[in-house]
Amino acid sequence: MEDKERLEGIKNRVLINQDGITDELISYELSPEDYWELVRQAERVEELETLVQKLDEQRQKMGGSHQETIRDCGKLLEQNQRYREALEFYADKKTYQLGVNISMGAAHPRHEPIKYDSGEKARQALDGDHQ
Repeated sequence: MEDKERLEGIKNRVLINQDGITDELISYELSPEDYWELVRQAERVEELETLVQKLDEQRQKMGGSHQETIRDCGKLLEQNQRYREALEFYADKKTYQLGVNISMGAAHPRHEPIKYDSGEKARQALDGDHQ
């Protein structure tokens, strides 16, 4: 039998003593079994209230750390994107190819992008970590 059903049974079995003239409530009469069931229920309520309080405290503690974790994940995603862009630049074969510009019939050598970069993309990606 579930607790709710037990409580309904107790409600149906309890004897209510009232003053015959004023209808004032005098007392309730319970069987010993019903009395101990109510005591058990009251103790269980106390246990559950304590558990709810502890869970609420843990939730509050975790709430802050959860927000920090989300913020840290965002920072790591941004860092990863910066690193990816820098690595793609250095991994691209065109970064190391010598080119030629033709203008007005004359050929002019175009230096590889890596010569102009001098590691600047890597420094920019790493500098983002210090901001």
